[in-house]
Amino acid sequence: DCLRSCFPSVCFFPIAMADPVLPLLLPEPFTGDRSWADWLSHFNACGLALNWTAEIKLRYLPTRLRGRAQLAYDALLDNERANFDDACANLGRVFNPSPRLCAAQYRTRTQQPGEDIAAFATPAIVDRCSTRQPG
Repeated sequence: DCLRSCFPSVCFFPIAMADPVLPLLLPEPFTGDRSWADWLSHFNACGLALNWTAEIKLRYLPTRLRGRAQLAYDALLDNERANFDDACANLGRVFNPSPRLCAAQYRTRTQQPGEDIAAFATPAIVDRCSTRQPG
């Protein structure tokens, strides 16, 4: 079948019995090791392409989380993940710390034994402390 051979890494599902099988566009799982805002933007783009409602996006969201991100989602209280916007905002607080917190973490960071100056000057925390907020 042509669709499956052209898109081997894409999942396919029937929309309805009379409809052809269409690709299910899902972002890579989010682990917490990259930009939450970028990942969420791609997740929302997939949802838009598939006409997902906020309720459907809420159902798919936890299935695309792995590792620390899944643990963070599981740690949210029921009311903190009752709807898609709240779940995303609360996960955003975990994976997009406030600029003030980032500055404090950066100021208190010390160079580790054996860590070269380039690695010390550009720690991963700077990457995580982007001023972009999830949308």
